[in-house]
Amino acid sequence: MPPAAERPDAAVRAARRWGDRLGPVWPRWGDAIVGPVLLVALWQIAGTVLPWAQYTLSSPWAIVARAWHDLPLYPTNVAATLGEAGRGFLWGNLVAIALALVIVQAPRVEALVMQVAIVIYATPLLAIAPIIAVVLPGDEPKVALAALAVFFPTLIATLLGLRSAGSAPLELLHTLGGGGRHALVKIRLPASVPWLLAGLRVAAPGAVLGAVLGEFLGGDRGLGIAMVNAMATLDTPRVWGLAIASSILAGAGFALAGAAARLFVTWAPPLDVAPSITRLTGAGGGVWLLRRAALVAASIGVILALWQGFIVMFHLSPFFAKDPAAVVRDLVSGPQAPEARALLVHGLGATVADAATGFAAGTLVATAVAVAFVMYPRLERALMPAAIALRSVPVIAMTPLLVLLFGRGVLGTTVITGIITFFPTLVNVMQGLRSASPQAVELLALYGAAPWMIVWKVRLPSAMPALFAAVRISALGSILGAIVAEWLATGRGLGYVMITARAQFQFTILWAAGMLVTTVSVVLYGLISWVETPVLLRYAPGQARP
Repeated sequence: MPPAAERPDAAVRAARRWGDRLGPVWPRWGDAIVGPVLLVALWQIAGTVLPWAQYTLSSPWAIVARAWHDLPLYPTNVAATLGEAGRGFLWGNLVAIALALVIVQAPRVEALVMQVAIVIYATPLLAIAPIIAVVLPGDEPKVALAALAVFFPTLIATLLGLRSAGSAPLELLHTLGGGGRHALVKIRLPASVPWLLAGLRVAAPGAVLGAVLGEFLGGDRGLGIAMVNAMATLDTPRVWGLAIASSILAGAGFALAGAAARLFVTWAPPLDVAPSITRLTGAGGGVWLLRRAALVAASIGVILALWQGFIVMFHLSPFFAKDPAAVVRDLVSGPQAPEARALLVHGLGATVADAATGFAAGTLVATAVAVAFVMYPRLERALMPAAIALRSVPVIAMTPLLVLLFGRGVLGTTVITGIITFFPTLVNVMQGLRSASPQAVELLALYGAAPWMIVWKVRLPSAMPALFAAVRISALGSILGAIVAEWLATGRGLGYVMITARAQFQFTILWAAGMLVTTVSVVLYGLISWVETPVLLRYAPGQARP
């Protein structure tokens, strides 16, 4: 008999029994076909019936016909994007895994390393993309943006996995004389593999998206460049054909990571879940608050130091690369300082509101879908391709359609931001739900508990560390998503301020807006940590960090 961790739990067995009723007439792989076929059918109807579809949506038949005509266009562009995404995927993940190992082995450096990671992840693309294009030669800006897209999600997932090792094995190893290196090799690394592969599933579509967005900066080949050219000529079928090609690349990466998980990982160690209330040692009091405040202050110092160091290291022109002192001087005593400050404050308020609504919507929907996928695996096989497509199709290609459907107001911004935050939350929460103790699930099933009760009593508490990991990624991503939505659709907020400032060579406002976004992201990350500590001490003490 296989060990308990490898046996399917009661909910999975029930889902399989439901699937077995269909018999050999409906094999399990057929589920993966139903979702895409249904989506294509609905798409064909909408693209044929709706009068405005030819300018924003195009029917699948028109897209296929255009792609067949454009067939010579694809090999070179697909190869270029695949090469950039692959290199970015490799380097971004290697750096993330290495930093996660350093943090686990030397916890004292975590605060500094994580602040640098947050600054890198939260710095808006609109502010740094032109500078990256100037600093790095050739295709390296695309590789850099692909690496930035995968770095932070993989770092968070790897840290979660390394810390998912149970306290009992670690204490036993310590009692037997094992040191930190032995704990890392013997316990932490094996425990981290399922979580790392979950992070790679998020990273694969992110690498493709980062490479495509990098190609929007310019160049002579790549799916993003071809997409920009097609949008310039209003060739909607070609735009969607190229977007679908990028989705296929992202889906292939996601499928490879999933296949690696099924091939190499036959276990998913449950997180250290404690059903009883744990005393919040170290999670309260004035000392803790002072330490958090000092960490936020140090984070702002890191932002300023990296900002100044980047300008000095690459000898950037002061015409467009404004240092912190110049920005502060212009905003405090410059001739248009009051107007600039008012513009930034108003834009920041709009961006925070847009990000909050998009984050809430994306997180709630992703959590609900993750629960449904875990309870009914057939839904996952049928609908996951659509979720991957949402992650990998560049938002700039879907924005005209989304604006037409949902408008340029709060609803449209919420949808665009929610799409950006949806996929990382979905994958991480699914992994967390599946990490629940098989013994606890079996026990409730033996007592006749309904599947939703098993989810509520066992799976959701076990998924708390994964949920907070997803929140760390998605909360920062929602700010970047709001900036993109404001840039492409709404004409308000810091996104619009930044794109207007860049077009008008108002680089002080551009850099100040980027600093505001990064600072807000760092403060938000600190607030999430403040909420996370007591919650994890209640549900997963082994994952909590006082």
